[in-house]
Amino acid sequence: MLSVILIAADEERLLAMQGLVRGSGRTRMLRSYNRYPDAPSTIRLVRAVNPEVVILDYQQRSAAAELARQIYRISPRTAILAFGAGDRESAEPYTNGVVQVFPALPDEADLDKALQSAVHAASGLVVDNLYSFLPAKGGSGASTLLLATSTALAGPLKKRVLVVEADLRSGVLSFVLNQYPVQSIRNLLEYKLPLDEPGFQRYITRCAGVDFLFSDRIPLSSRPAWDDYFALLEFARMHYDFILADLPEVINDASSELVRRARAVFLVGTQEIPAIKLAHARISELRHWRADPLRSAFLVNRWHRQELAIPQIEALLERPVAWTFPNDYSAVSKAVNKAEPVPFDARLGQSALQFARLLAQPGSEIPPDANANPVFWDNLRQEIALR
Repeated sequence: MLSVILIAADEERLLAMQGLVRGSGRTRMLRSYNRYPDAPSTIRLVRAVNPEVVILDYQQRSAAAELARQIYRISPRTAILAFGAGDRESAEPYTNGVVQVFPALPDEADLDKALQSAVHAASGLVVDNLYSFLPAKGGSGASTLLLATSTALAGPLKKRVLVVEADLRSGVLSFVLNQYPVQSIRNLLEYKLPLDEPGFQRYITRCAGVDFLFSDRIPLSSRPAWDDYFALLEFARMHYDFILADLPEVINDASSELVRRARAVFLVGTQEIPAIKLAHARISELRHWRADPLRSAFLVNRWHRQELAIPQIEALLERPVAWTFPNDYSAVSKAVNKAEPVPFDARLGQSALQFARLLAQPGSEIPPDANANPVFWDNLRQEIALR
């Protein structure tokens, strides 16, 4: 849930705003005011509670604008929504952290859209250290590649890594590693509690140097929403060097947060035509969920040089191939039987280590046998350089 402060011009308008916000089911109200607080009170309030959203009554524009300026100065990542400005307001863009202005109170559907747009605009849409792995179809090996990449980042490359198993129904990572988590990502999403370091650690299972939010595959009592993953990402982005999300085939309203905000979405598939066509369908779904398709690339698993060539794959997908991983069935099978990650001296482990090194050090040289599209990595490197 999003933490919110309500500030109204008078009691009547505050009651109307409270009714709307409570009905949305998206928010956790921290404070509410039936008048505009003075500057010192505002500074103390924002520093004390650090809200994600301030919903501000814009009836008295000059007073409200000054209040917004103070809030933005103290906490630029706090999204400010202004309601009740009246028809006299023009369509000019607002500064001082005010993301959106409504002439009157919106309905709940419009409020939900406004909250989503506002917090993304204030926090920055892309989470720089989030990389999501999306299978083109079941059995593509997305979880295997993610696991190998995460352990390479955490082991030889000494990075702090969080794996988010977002396949809540069919996640297999705990099976593969023979782990039995006491708390799971389901618990974290259901409780909807504010996250802090000690509390967050209760949901973590540490294995092979990686922090895992495992799925326990137990049905949720209530479906997660986009703001549940938003809260998770806002916490994790500050505590980890890399966040790797293991996604199911089907994206929904909640998990769309993990593709919309990813630095890159890696579609995982093989050289089989059905996998390529399904990967193309996944790209269309990314557009539907307002995720930038240009941030997506294809990972070819179980690569065979004799099968469909890289130029053909890229032409069919209209997206670059970011990497090819060798078909190393023997190493994967042995690792699963031992309930441990693929070793780095195996062919797949070596390839995953090279792939992870390029994620961690974008200027590294791309090995020729990775068959990686250099344009994709150049673009990724330029974006990271502009952080």
